Order: sequence, then C-alpha cells, then structure tokens
Amino acid sequence: MNKLTLSVLSVLCVLLLFAGTASAVDMEKKDFDYAGIRNLGMGGAFIGYPADYNAPLTNPAGISFLPERYFYILDTRIGINNEVKELVDGLGYMQDLGDFSNLTAERQKEITDFITKATTLRPQLFATLPLNFGITAKSWAIGITNRENLAFRLFGLAPLYNIELKSYNDALIFGSLSHKFTPKLSVGITGKYLIRGKIEQTYNLLELASGDINPTADLGFGIGADVGAIYNVFDSLSVGVTVKNVISSLSWKRITLDETGTSIPLESTKMPMNIGAGIAFKPNIKIPLRIFKNPIFVLDMDDITNSDKNIFKKLHAGASLDVLWLFNIRGGINQGWTTFGVGVDLFFLQVEYAYYGEELGLLPGQIPEYKHMASLAVRF
Repeated sequence: MNKLTLSVLSVLCVLLLFAGTASAVDMEKKDFDYAGIRNLGMGGAFIGYPADYNAPLTNPAGISFLPERYFYILDTRIGINNEVKELVDGLGYMQDLGDFSNLTAERQKEITDFITKATTLRPQLFATLPLNFGITAKSWAIGITNRENLAFRLFGLAPLYNIELKSYNDALIFGSLSHKFTPKLSVGITGKYLIRGKIEQTYNLLELASGDINPTADLGFGIGADVGAIYNVFDSLSVGVTVKNVISSLSWKRITLDETGTSIPLESTKMPMNIGAGIAFKPNIKIPLRIFKNPIFVLDMDDITNSDKNIFKKLHAGASLDVLWLFNIRGGINQGWTTFGVGVDLFFLQVEYAYYGEELGLLPGQIPEYKHMASLAVRF
C-alpha cells in the first residue's frame, strides 16, 4: 500500500475517533438543550416541576418553589451514544494499517468493510467544560454555563471520502428573578447573554492528509430571555408554562482561523422560540418500609406552536422516586422512547446519570438514538 493511501486511511480513522462526536441532525436549527440530567432521566419533562438548580434554564418560575438554596461549582457533564462502542471496537484495525499489503485477504476485507460501515455510524460526544458555577436562591439566580457539540458526517465514494465537520459551542451568562404573586402562583424570567461559536467545513481526505485547509469560524454574540409560570392547583398537582427565547438576537461575524484572523460581519439571527406546558403530580402517599418516598409524575409538551413537528415528538413523560436518603431513581418516555436515570447525593457532591432515547425521524418509532449522559457537580 502506498504512502498516500496509508495517509488517507490513517486520517479517516483518527477523524472517526476524535471528530465523529455528534449527530449530523440539523443542529443549527435547534437551540441547545439545557435540561438537567435529572430531567433527561424523567423523559425530558421539567416544565411543571423544575426540581433542582437547573430551574433558571428550564422554568425560572420554579426557583420560588425550590426547597433550599444552591451554590454549585464544577458542574461538568459528558455523554455518548450507543454507536461509540461500535466505533471504538472497529478502531482496533488501525494497528494493521501500516502493514496492510502483507495482511491476509480476509483481514484486508475486514478493514475496508469497517471503513465502509463507518459512513453509516453516528458516534456522538456531548460535553461541558468544568467552568460552570451558579447561585440559586429563593427568588433569584445567577450563573455561567456552557455546552459543547461536535458534528461529523462522512459521505462520498471510497477512497476520496468527503468529511463534513460541524462544531457548535455555547457560553452562557444568565440571571433570573422569580416571584410568588400568591402562595400558589409563581412567575419567573431569565435573562441571557450568549456567546455562540459555529464551525462548518467540508473537506476531502486528500486535503486533510496534505494539510491544505483554510477553516473559518462564525462567532455570535447576543441576548435572550425566557419566561415561565407555575401554579399549584392543589398541594399535589402543579401546572407550568414556559416561553423560551421570547426575546432573542444574535449578531454574527466570520473569522479566518489563521494568522490573519480576518473578520467579516454576517447577518443577524434569532434563537428559536419554544412554547411549552407541563403538569406534575406529587401524590401524598405512604410507601411501606419507608425506603421509598416522594414519588413524582410529570408530563410535558414542548414546541407547541411548531406545526411542522409531529405531536408525539413534542411529548415527554416520566417519574422519579427517592430511595432512602441517598438515591433518586427516574424513568420515562421521551418522544416515544424509554429513558432511565439515577442520582446520588453525597452531601456536597452530586452525581447524576441518564440513559435516554430521542427520535431523529419525522415520526415517532422511525429512527431512535440512545444516549448516555453523566454529570458531576460540587454543590453546597
């Protein structure tokens, strides 16, 4: 095998490992999901019951109903989807690339079959940098958070594959106010200052192998606001509504990622508005052995006014249950697919995990995508 072919194959495998890190779904048309790991385990439902320090970014009205104040730092999350394992297993072929011509025909076919299969895989990685912190009090909250998403798509004919790379990153500074107008009714608002980065590039493998690339990045700076309300119909039943990005504006510029750093102004855009509603039921029942307590059932519908989205893709339902004083277990249905989660509260250390499915197709039941998400936060 000649050096050029080896270079192409090596670049491909490295890209699959490090760049193939998020869905190639039309991410630029979506706002980032700031739901907490707890809510993801409960089917993605949170509007009627924003139960933790994520309330400012899920439903700011919930701040008034939180049982305690929160101060958190180093709130870090990382997640993958199920296809990461398939990709990592296949990357074992990399060790044979340098001696490809001396391999058996069967082994060569395994390697080329893996490269072909790689064009259908959608490995994903989602992460936040450990720079998140915030304070959530009884009527206000402030904080800084971030989200990192990378997208990768391989297409075309072997060996000159085209590689589409997309990177979307948010840095968000927020401040929230929440007020109880009556003992049952709370209204809240969250103001946001957003810095959003976006890189969208397409190369073929020869360009990558030779280093003949001229990447550019788009940077957006803007403001936004979310509003929400929660009403406790009874002690055990609450309803909530939210309007995400009721105000939004992003001013963009394009810069070249080289020594010149040339900057070009771009057209301004808006973050998509999303109207949602939800209910939460907290039955006051006694459970035997006192091992389990505080059952909660939730149901949400988001993006209500979006007529292009199937109604069943808007639905989220789930439940949670405290186990002893240490654990919280969750389960639910998100867009027709199952979810599960668990949380461990170790005094000032909070560990969360969620396994949840999302629908990538136009209708529920078409294209499921399951993800694992975990977070670690120091909370006081």
